[in-house]
Amino acid sequence: MNFPPAMILMMLADEDSVCTIPENDTLGAVTQLMVRYLTSQIGAYMEFYEFMEDRILLGVPDYVPSEIVDGPVRVTTTSFGSFGEGILNISKVRTGNVTLSRLSSKGDKYTMHIVTGKAVEPRSWEEAGWKPPAPQLPSLEVILDVSIEDFAEKVLSQHYIISYGDNTEALKDLCRILNIEVI
Repeated sequence: MNFPPAMILMMLADEDSVCTIPENDTLGAVTQLMVRYLTSQIGAYMEFYEFMEDRILLGVPDYVPSEIVDGPVRVTTTSFGSFGEGILNISKVRTGNVTLSRLSSKGDKYTMHIVTGKAVEPRSWEEAGWKPPAPQLPSLEVILDVSIEDFAEKVLSQHYIISYGDNTEALKDLCRILNIEVI
């Protein structure tokens, strides 16, 4: 149908509560499943757009599951570069205390990065490449409970999984059981 996968991923997440992540991110999907089974939350993926002096900007260029939306789910049609017209979720994301987590591997050794912070409404921003006027993508600014420098030194991927509340201890317990190093 020449549509990007966002619409299908939204439907899977919202209609069947299936954890979904784009870009063939296998370890992101595993992180989502870990978060899902520990917290009963969807464990939405977000990616980094900017590291600021006192916070990070997380967003997604396609969709967020309705579980993390503040208010009604909103979509629009637009195009990105030469991909053609598609459906894009432009919903506002819930704020509050969050846990960001990410599983990574090097050979047969696994590592999980876990950090907490307070997610606040983002200032207006745009990702280059969208058909004008550029859409406001679903996003959050997260004021981390660690320094930006400490966080940036440990980042394992551009995708992290967001869950609401402090889920650190549950994630650490699972990592201990599975022999996954926590950083």
